[in-house]
Amino acid sequence: MNFFQRIKLRRQLKKHTNRPLDINEILSRKSNINVVIDAYEFFMRKYHWKIDECDSPYVRTFLLCVLYDGEIANGGISQFLANTCGNFAHQTADALHTIGALDAETLLRKSFVLFSNGVVPEDEVVRNKILDEICETDTMIELDTVAYNTDICNFCYRYLINNVDHFLANK
Repeated sequence: MNFFQRIKLRRQLKKHTNRPLDINEILSRKSNINVVIDAYEFFMRKYHWKIDECDSPYVRTFLLCVLYDGEIANGGISQFLANTCGNFAHQTADALHTIGALDAETLLRKSFVLFSNGVVPEDEVVRNKILDEICETDTMIELDTVAYNTDICNFCYRYLINNVDHFLANK
């Protein structure tokens, strides 16, 4: 990629990043294309990209599931647990249950067993020390592989559509 192509790409990314999002328009689309990611971006912008600031249980459940989906796509459950999202591991398992992604919930909960007393530490440093020891175990490798192939996005979409009034109330 040459210099001018990089400049053009940066302009396109900046324009995309700053585009206005309207949750009414997003949730009224006839097609599910980009609905989940645009709704995710809408609410993350609203809460300044800090899930801790989200006060709606519906929105928080949705955001946790979308974050989990993105992390496992990048490297499985171990990737999810290693990053800041892992601070919410137990809440995320509950969120996956809530949206009906039961296979994904089961896999995530199986990873909890690898931690002392089945509790994933919220402290990222402590959690990552433990992960360094368990990431190469057969169990974690298998969980990562299976999790990578789970479908969470469709569950997120259905959760949005089935609870549209709760999401519109939080715009």
